[in-house]
Amino acid sequence: MAIFGFFLAIMVGFGGWFFVRQLPIGVAALDVPQIITFQAKLTDENRITIPDTAINVKFAIYTSASGASGCVWAAGDDSGDGADTTFSQASDCPSDVPSTAISVQPSGGVISVLFGISPQNALPDALFDNNATLFLGVSVDGDAEMTPRIRITSSGYALQAGNADLLDGLDSTAFLTAGSVWTLDGTSQTVTADKDMTLSGGVNGLSFDGTTFSVDATNDRIGIGDTTPVATLTVGSGDLFQVAGASGDVTTAGDIALNGGDLTTSQTTFNL
Repeated sequence: MAIFGFFLAIMVGFGGWFFVRQLPIGVAALDVPQIITFQAKLTDENRITIPDTAINVKFAIYTSASGASGCVWAAGDDSGDGADTTFSQASDCPSDVPSTAISVQPSGGVISVLFGISPQNALPDALFDNNATLFLGVSVDGDAEMTPRIRITSSGYALQAGNADLLDGLDSTAFLTAGSVWTLDGTSQTVTADKDMTLSGGVNGLSFDGTTFSVDATNDRIGIGDTTPVATLTVGSGDLFQVAGASGDVTTAGDIALNGGDLTTSQTTFNL
């Protein structure tokens, strides 16, 4: 199925019509190759088909429709970056002009190129994720880049494929992932059954507002206004009020005030 399709007649230098499409595949979605097929028929300035002799062609993809700006990929891999087939804007498209051509063999004036295969630069994973508008620039055998650049567009069913990045229309950022921060935005969160929450973060493994409420999962302690509780329940920064779970002892660094209530104990002696 064609993902990208174009038709263009060009009168400067070489002319031609162009097709850009994704290579047909019959594998699972996770195995989609990062390869795009490009086809073009080239003619000279007199609209005569060029001979079947290898030619050098520079290909580049831009975020801009014209001008020396926005180069985000070039087919030719300049040896200056180690020929590692990883696109480098500095060496493969310096000043937003592709530095290296690739050899292409016409057949009946038609060229067919697989973008992204070695020894070309690989197509970056995020090329079509991070750039909503892209244009293909082509220059043949030292000529200036053909104009206008060709906008890369989607075919009808490819628009639905864009939903593959979503789950029921929701972006992945709408879901809690490992290592992420759970933000409550005012909507209610309901647990439909009794569930245990296992904390693996150790001291201050769970906290609300930094210090308002803190859970020390390593030592089975809770701190209110204290991120490092020293007792089963600690209230106030500096451990002002402590309740020891094992002994039931209560320790406070402040005053205890009884306003009309009783203070009782089951012990035979009561020390203040």
